[in-house]
Amino acid sequence: MTLLARLRLMPHRQARVLAFALLLAAVGLLLSLAMSVQLPARSGLRAAVATAEDGLVRLRELAARREALRAEVEALRRAPALQNVFLATGSEAQATAALQERVKRAVASGGARLVSLEALPVRSQDGGPQLGLRVRLVADTGALQRLVCALEVGRPFVFLDALYVRSRTAAAAPGEPSLDIRFDVWGFLAPAGS
Repeated sequence: MTLLARLRLMPHRQARVLAFALLLAAVGLLLSLAMSVQLPARSGLRAAVATAEDGLVRLRELAARREALRAEVEALRRAPALQNVFLATGSEAQATAALQERVKRAVASGGARLVSLEALPVRSQDGGPQLGLRVRLVADTGALQRLVCALEVGRPFVFLDALYVRSRTAAAAPGEPSLDIRFDVWGFLAPAGS
């Protein structure tokens, strides 16, 4: 006898109970299938929520330390070690003029002869805005060495860039400096608010 034939011979009440049990089993199977699909998605959401909560905790810690960090920054800005690191405060024109005077003094004290001095456009780098000059001069080797030393070890800090040295022995009269020298000199402006 087949299963279908046995079901037909079953009393009506038993058939209804069996049908109801099969219906419950089918619903249970569908629910377990739906849960198996949702569980990985929920665990991914739980991980995302945990990561977001960790980030929120870090942000709250930083927010709590905000005023202390600001006070530290202000103390560093006023530190004696940072005095005269940046070019003269004020406008860019004043800072450029101060840089020109410094270069002129270094050229004169080193024994070189200044040919030209040209202000370069302000450029921004990682450390902030920089002012620059393009310098052209004639000198001998000793004067060049004294000039570079005076510029690089003095304060405020300046940096030489694009140094070009060419011999001018054919064009120079006896006793004249023998080198044609060109370079750019850059200095940092003080950051805004300092």
